[in-house]
Amino acid sequence: MMLLARIYKPKRRRRGKVVVARSWRLRWKWQGESRYHELNLRVSDRQVAEEKLAAFKREKEHERHGIIPPRPLREGAQRAMSGHLADFLAELRSLGRDAKYVYNVDKRVGRVIEGCGWQLPKDVTGESFSCWRRSQVRKPKTLNDYLDALSTLLNWMKRQGRIAANPLLGVQKVSTQGVDSHRRALSDQEAASLLAVAGSRKAAYLVALGTGLRRAELDGLQWGDVHLDAVKPFLSVRASTTKNGKSAVLWLRSDLVDELRKIQPAEVAVSAPVFAGGVPSMEQFRADLAAAEIAEKDGQGRRLVFHSLRHTLATNLARAGVAPRIAQELMRHSDLRLTMGTYTDAALLPTSDALEKLPWYDQVELAALATGTDGKVDTRKDTQNDTQTPVQRGPCVSGAVRDGAGPQTQNRPEIPSDHAEKPEKVTSEPSSAGRTRTYNQPVNSRLLYH
Repeated sequence: MMLLARIYKPKRRRRGKVVVARSWRLRWKWQGESRYHELNLRVSDRQVAEEKLAAFKREKEHERHGIIPPRPLREGAQRAMSGHLADFLAELRSLGRDAKYVYNVDKRVGRVIEGCGWQLPKDVTGESFSCWRRSQVRKPKTLNDYLDALSTLLNWMKRQGRIAANPLLGVQKVSTQGVDSHRRALSDQEAASLLAVAGSRKAAYLVALGTGLRRAELDGLQWGDVHLDAVKPFLSVRASTTKNGKSAVLWLRSDLVDELRKIQPAEVAVSAPVFAGGVPSMEQFRADLAAAEIAEKDGQGRRLVFHSLRHTLATNLARAGVAPRIAQELMRHSDLRLTMGTYTDAALLPTSDALEKLPWYDQVELAALATGTDGKVDTRKDTQNDTQTPVQRGPCVSGAVRDGAGPQTQNRPEIPSDHAEKPEKVTSEPSSAGRTRTYNQPVNSRLLYH
């Protein structure tokens, strides 16, 4: 593959005259590529520009044949890890990532870089991180969050060509099996007790319980988003305030409408926040739990946090028998497994009541349980009972027909009780010669008399 490269001075026309730029530029591409790359040499002397062109060609050829690493990799190796982190955070902000997410990445990665003593990318190793992790007294999930944040940075550096590979790729996550530190939902009694002691924070709690809005989404809610006088009252949540960056319409039940009317000022700007005092902080939430005599952590180690109000909504939807797809839409989840698994508290589901709906086998008729090897109902006992039951009379059986000359004579024979099927001589139709045709026909007592 040949490198196509040349130097030139850009030209443009100004007021009818051709104006040549002062600095030389380098234009290059590999043979077969569709577009050229531009590089400003920032020199005005042609001889210097030609020397830079020769050095550029030599460098590219060495990179192509593996004699030297690519330029981004060489420059990245000389840049401090703190500088790479600063560039990554700027990239996240330019992509519109959530401010809380950017903050967490900054704190977690910065803490590990300082704790491990990483100065340059070459200092980053899986062994040094594992050594730092073993010295930490933190929950397994938190340690895994640190590893995720670091991997996000290092994968970005690899995509940018600043490192050849992620050095933490082989580091495994800490097992969380048997460690139940998840959030839990509130029971009906706990939710009622919390609202009873909430005071001015009752509206925020009730809206969170009824709509599943997150803390940041509640904090960004404005009175212009609240439509209490609509035929069916609702909240129009703006995309700029939601976690997934999508707008949403959340319907309001009558109890939420009444509570919001209580805190709505007579004259208020549409841009004014709904919760003027702010959404309750975690400290206020803990104080309200203590006032309501609700344990923050249960016997299984599961905790109650403000986000538990959102878990409570998902759990109540499951308890009410709401279709999973509808529950997913109300929770604004992209994955049904998140709604049904992560946010639904199985401990509050009516699992014992579900068992009561199963068949009660001791009340099933015995005949329905007497099955043969083929899975069909065994009716041998019923057949024996039927054949032993005497049948006094049955339908009429045709008598002899005499050449069509006289009326038909009908007989009602007695069927012995100890004989289920008895052949009987029946004369049923005349022959073409005028003689009577007779034949034997078995009579099935069950078909005729039952």
